[in-house]
Amino acid sequence: MQINARFLVYGVFLALWAALGAAQQEEVFNVDIKNRKVAGGEKVIRVKQGDTVKINWTTDEAAEIHLHGYDVKRALKPGKTASITFKAHATGRFSIVSHGFGKHSHGKDEEEISLLYLEVHPR
Repeated sequence: MQINARFLVYGVFLALWAALGAAQQEEVFNVDIKNRKVAGGEKVIRVKQGDTVKINWTTDEAAEIHLHGYDVKRALKPGKTASITFKAHATGRFSIVSHGFGKHSHGKDEEEISLLYLEVHPR
Protein backbone atom coordinates (compact mmCIF):
# COMPACT_ATOMS: atom_id res chain seq x y z
CA MET A 1 0.00 0.00 0.00
CA GLN A 2 1.46 3.34 -1.06
CA ILE A 3 0.96 6.40 1.15
CA ASN A 4 0.21 9.66 -0.58
CA ALA A 5 2.94 12.18 0.37
CA ARG A 6 0.40 14.98 0.72
CA PHE A 7 -1.54 13.04 3.38
CA LEU A 8 1.68 12.17 5.18
CA VAL A 9 2.75 15.83 5.39
CA TYR A 10 -0.75 16.79 6.51
CA GLY A 11 -0.69 14.12 9.24
CA VAL A 12 2.71 15.29 10.51
CA PHE A 13 1.44 18.88 10.58
CA LEU A 14 -1.63 17.90 12.61
CA ALA A 15 0.48 15.92 15.08
CA LEU A 16 2.84 18.88 15.63
CA TRP A 17 -0.09 21.27 16.00
CA ALA A 18 -1.68 19.04 18.64
CA ALA A 19 1.62 18.67 20.53
CA LEU A 20 2.17 22.44 20.63
CA GLY A 21 -1.39 23.09 21.78
CA ALA A 22 -1.15 20.49 24.52
CA ALA A 23 2.14 21.93 25.80
CA GLN A 24 0.66 25.37 26.38
CA GLN A 25 -1.82 25.64 29.20
CA GLU A 26 -3.57 28.04 31.51
CA GLU A 27 -1.97 28.44 34.91
CA VAL A 28 -4.20 29.91 37.64
CA PHE A 29 -2.86 31.40 40.88
CA ASN A 30 -4.74 32.89 43.84
CA VAL A 31 -2.90 35.63 45.70
CA ASP A 32 -4.19 37.16 48.92
CA ILE A 33 -2.59 40.35 50.26
CA LYS A 34 -2.88 41.04 53.99
CA ASN A 35 -1.09 43.84 55.82
CA ARG A 36 0.68 44.82 52.57
CA LYS A 37 2.27 41.37 52.16
CA VAL A 38 1.35 38.21 50.30
CA ALA A 39 -0.39 35.92 52.79
CA GLY A 40 1.05 32.43 52.98
CA GLY A 41 4.57 33.51 52.13
CA GLU A 42 4.31 32.90 48.36
CA LYS A 43 7.31 34.62 46.78
CA VAL A 44 7.52 33.27 43.20
CA ILE A 45 5.01 32.27 40.54
CA ARG A 46 6.64 29.91 38.02
CA VAL A 47 5.23 29.25 34.53
CA LYS A 48 6.43 28.17 31.09
CA GLN A 49 6.77 30.44 28.09
CA GLY A 50 3.56 30.36 26.05
CA ASP A 51 1.31 29.60 29.02
CA THR A 52 -1.73 31.74 29.69
CA VAL A 53 -1.41 33.05 33.23
CA LYS A 54 -4.36 34.11 35.37
CA ILE A 55 -3.75 35.65 38.78
CA ASN A 56 -6.76 36.19 41.05
CA TRP A 57 -6.06 38.90 43.63
CA THR A 58 -7.74 39.69 46.93
CA THR A 59 -6.61 42.34 49.37
CA ASP A 60 -7.53 43.90 52.69
CA GLU A 61 -6.63 47.40 51.44
CA ALA A 62 -7.06 49.30 48.18
CA ALA A 63 -3.98 49.18 45.98
CA GLU A 64 -2.72 49.16 42.42
CA ILE A 65 -0.56 46.22 41.34
CA HIS A 66 1.93 46.37 38.50
CA LEU A 67 3.66 43.46 36.76
CA HIS A 68 6.93 44.92 35.51
CA GLY A 69 8.19 43.75 32.13
CA TYR A 70 4.67 42.99 30.92
CA ASP A 71 3.30 46.41 31.89
CA VAL A 72 0.13 44.92 33.34
CA LYS A 73 -1.63 47.06 35.95
CA ARG A 74 -4.77 46.48 37.97
CA ALA A 75 -6.57 48.39 40.70
CA LEU A 76 -7.57 46.27 43.68
CA LYS A 77 -10.42 46.95 46.08
CA PRO A 78 -10.67 45.40 49.53
CA GLY A 79 -12.96 42.40 49.77
CA LYS A 80 -13.27 42.07 45.97
CA THR A 81 -11.48 39.58 43.72
CA ALA A 82 -9.70 41.12 40.73
CA SER A 83 -8.00 39.08 38.02
CA ILE A 84 -5.24 39.69 35.52
CA THR A 85 -4.79 37.35 32.57
CA PHE A 86 -1.93 37.46 30.09
CA LYS A 87 0.17 35.30 27.79
CA ALA A 88 3.64 34.57 29.20
CA HIS A 89 5.58 35.50 26.08
CA ALA A 90 8.79 36.96 27.54
CA THR A 91 11.10 34.74 29.58
CA GLY A 92 12.84 35.93 32.72
CA ARG A 93 12.09 37.07 36.25
CA PHE A 94 9.64 39.95 36.66
CA SER A 95 8.65 41.77 39.83
CA ILE A 96 5.05 42.30 40.83
CA VAL A 97 4.73 45.39 42.99
CA SER A 98 2.06 47.48 44.61
CA HIS A 99 1.83 51.22 44.19
CA GLY A 100 -0.05 53.36 46.65
CA PHE A 101 -1.75 51.15 49.19
CA GLY A 102 -4.92 52.92 50.22
CA LYS A 103 -5.08 54.74 46.83
CA HIS A 104 -5.87 53.91 43.21
CA SER A 105 -3.49 56.27 41.44
CA HIS A 106 0.04 55.71 40.22
CA GLY A 107 1.94 58.80 41.34
CA LYS A 108 5.62 59.63 41.73
CA ASP A 109 5.52 59.91 45.52
CA GLU A 110 3.76 56.60 46.15
CA GLU A 111 5.65 53.84 47.90
CA GLU A 112 6.46 50.83 45.73
CA ILE A 113 6.23 47.57 47.68
CA SER A 114 7.55 44.36 46.15
CA LEU A 115 4.97 41.59 46.55
CA LEU A 116 6.31 38.62 44.59
CA TYR A 117 8.01 37.57 41.35
CA LEU A 118 6.85 35.97 38.12
CA GLU A 119 9.38 33.57 36.59
CA VAL A 120 8.76 32.57 32.98
CA HIS A 121 10.92 29.62 31.95
CA PRO A 122 11.62 28.67 28.32
CA ARG A 123 9.55 25.79 27.01
